[in-house]
Amino acid sequence: MISSDVPNLPRKVSFNWISESFQLFMRDIWTWILAIIIYIGCSLVLSFTLLGIFTLAEIQIINPLVIPSISAATDPVALIVKIVLGWLLFLSTCFLLGWPLGAFFSSGLFKMANKSVRGEPISIGDLFSGGNATLVFMGFGIVFVVLYYVGLLACIVGAFVVTALLFPAYALLADGDGIGMAIQKSFDGMKRDWLNGAAFVFAYGLLCFLTGLCLLPLLVTVPMGIIIASLAYRDMIGMPLGATTITAEPTSSWPPPPTGFSSGGYEPSQTPPEPQVESPGESRRKTGDPTESDD
Repeated sequence: MISSDVPNLPRKVSFNWISESFQLFMRDIWTWILAIIIYIGCSLVLSFTLLGIFTLAEIQIINPLVIPSISAATDPVALIVKIVLGWLLFLSTCFLLGWPLGAFFSSGLFKMANKSVRGEPISIGDLFSGGNATLVFMGFGIVFVVLYYVGLLACIVGAFVVTALLFPAYALLADGDGIGMAIQKSFDGMKRDWLNGAAFVFAYGLLCFLTGLCLLPLLVTVPMGIIIASLAYRDMIGMPLGATTITAEPTSSWPPPPTGFSSGGYEPSQTPPEPQVESPGESRRKTGDPTESDD
C-alpha cells in the first residue's frame, strides 16, 4: 500500500544522485546484476534465433559473405542490394520483436528502482512484475524517441534538455501513471531546474560512454541510471512513500510500555515520581529506634 503523503521536496537536480544510486545499487548488487544479465541474455537469444531463422530461410544476410560460390555467381550490384535488404529485414524484425521484450523488462526494472528508493526489499521476481505496464512503456518509448530526435535536429543540446525533462517519466510509468500524466508530471517537476538537469544528463551520459568502452562496468551504470530516474522522481516530483509498520519492542527505559500505565498509577504524559529521601531522624522514628528522643 502506498501512502498519499509525500515528503518535502528539494526541487533541485543533485549530482549526489550518482553516489546515492551507487549506494542503492551496492545494497542489492547481485539482484541488479542478475536482472541485467537476464535482460541482456533474453535479447541475445532472440537476436541469434532470428539470425538462424533468416539464414536457414536463405534470406541473403551473411550467406554471400560466407560462401564464395554464391557471390561469384551473382552480379555484384544485385549481391549488395540483397545483403542490404536482408540486413534491414533482419534488424527491423529484431526491433519489432525486441521492442515489447525490452518494454516488459524495463517496466520491471523501474519498479525495482522505485521499491529500492522507498527502502523496500527487492528480488529478481520484480523483474517480471511489470507485465501490465508493457504497452505503456512501448508507447512512451515511441514518444521519447520522437522528442529526442526533434531536440537533436533542432540543436544537439536540445537532446539533453528533452532527456532531462523526461528523466523521471519512466519511474512514473512504473508507478502506474499513464503516458500523458507521466510526461506532464515529469515536465512540471524538471522545468524548475532544466539547465542543471541537462548538464547532469550530459555528465552521466559521458560516464556511461566511458564505461561502455569496457562492457563489464555497464552492469553497474545501467542499474544506476534506472535508480537515478527514481531519485529524480522522488526529489523533483514527489514519490509517495510506502506504508511503514512500526512494532514496539518491550524496553526498560522510560516511559514503560502502554500495558504498564494502569498499574503504575500515572498517565503517559506525566513524569516518573521522584524518589523520596528520608532524613536519619525520620528513618529511626519509623523503625522505633529508642536512641531517638522526641522533641
